[in-house]
Amino acid sequence: MQRTHTVVELGPGRLRAVSAVSTSAGLRVTAVLHASRPDVGGDLDEAGFVQWMQKELDRHGIAKGGCTVAVPRGDAVIKQLSFPTHDEGEVAGMVRFAMAEELHLDEQDVRIDFLPSRATPEGMDVLAAALPESSLERAQRRLRTLSRPARCMSLRFLGAALLVGDRGRGTTACIDVTGDGVEFTLVQGEYVKSVRGVALPQGPVADVAQAVVTETKRTWMSWQADPETGPIDQVILLGEPEITEASKDQLADSVGAPIRLLTSHSSIDAGGHNVSGLWPLVGLLLRQRQRQPVMDFMQTRQPPDKAAQRRMMVLGALGSLAIVLALIWTIGSMSTRGMRLQLEQLTRDANRLEAPWLRYHRDRYRLAHLQLWESQMPQWHLSLADVIERLNPPGSLVVDDITGVFDWKGVDAPREGGLDEWTVKSSRQLTLEAEAASREVGESFRESWVDDPDWEVATAGADKQDGDRLPFGLTIKLATSANSDASETSSESSP
Repeated sequence: MQRTHTVVELGPGRLRAVSAVSTSAGLRVTAVLHASRPDVGGDLDEAGFVQWMQKELDRHGIAKGGCTVAVPRGDAVIKQLSFPTHDEGEVAGMVRFAMAEELHLDEQDVRIDFLPSRATPEGMDVLAAALPESSLERAQRRLRTLSRPARCMSLRFLGAALLVGDRGRGTTACIDVTGDGVEFTLVQGEYVKSVRGVALPQGPVADVAQAVVTETKRTWMSWQADPETGPIDQVILLGEPEITEASKDQLADSVGAPIRLLTSHSSIDAGGHNVSGLWPLVGLLLRQRQRQPVMDFMQTRQPPDKAAQRRMMVLGALGSLAIVLALIWTIGSMSTRGMRLQLEQLTRDANRLEAPWLRYHRDRYRLAHLQLWESQMPQWHLSLADVIERLNPPGSLVVDDITGVFDWKGVDAPREGGLDEWTVKSSRQLTLEAEAASREVGESFRESWVDDPDWEVATAGADKQDGDRLPFGLTIKLATSANSDASETSSESSP
């Protein structure tokens, strides 16, 4: 499956994007986007603007995934600098210092990168650029939200320079009409000599074309005034056809070099898409595919690490120490191999016996629980026999109803304790409804229970002369001594 490469540019008034795949010849365009921004008047907030970008990118089929961000000329500060050295490592530090000093900014507030443009006997000329850190963070935040995270952030004119520059063509002037403005790039062979960006008015094509001509004349005069520029061999126009065609006719008599429109490129297959206003974006992708050097504000060229040699010595010492430790570890592992094998065997045995061991203890706990339950079950027949023995004298006391209640409160098994520490909580209650021949007989019957150490006695109320068979009715409530205050239960049984 061919990998899709995507480049996105968010200009002052336009959103542009291109998706392309690699071919044997170069690139084949698979999707393009060229839309006017709806927030130029400030009507949309950040969330609404990102939502609009998402809709446009998806609607035009721009591939998701990592992408390259094309930065317009107006968003970055561009400087041509010269340094008395041919060491690119030294130049990196010089560029950062020179740009920060000229911009009066802290290096933490900007991203600075450069490209070597020409080697001279005295040193090296470079094209340096600085981008505000806030612009980088804003673009990264938006593209992450759009599921197209930024992998590279470079200047758009580098794509145009690749398309028009050639080592054998001498000096080429590239005029890129973007719709938002026009960028003038002077390319000497393969290197960018200078670049200038100018905003264009919005209006009829004729007015825009006239503005392009006017700015071209100004730029041309500044190029001619520089003694190092030399003769310009050709002028190449890029951009929307209606503007470039009108501008070409007016520029024919104003510049002293042949003018032609860029309508195709040998390394780019447009795939049936209109890329007239998107050539620099495609060129930026082609530059990356050909592994040509680019400025990348996400991975800028860094000054040489002066502590590298010392760090290498430290790393070498650490490597030697690691080898010694590895030898010690090897010898130790050989001596402990038998113990490790024994441990593995014991672990396998433990894993094999764990399930039977757990089943054994589970059965022990079940048995202990049943034994505790059985030990607390009331012997109701013994209680009934005890009641019958207390019916004295015969015929003077009649029991109408006996109700027995057994309240099982469960087993208390502490987490840290053994079976011998398990305890059970339960209570029993007997309610006797009886009739006596006299108050004295009833009181004697009640007193016989009061003296019983296994029960605590409570009456339901005063004895009354309301018996059906004997004159005096009485109610006696008996409860186990440990739970004598339990007056209700959820389970009942009548012996």
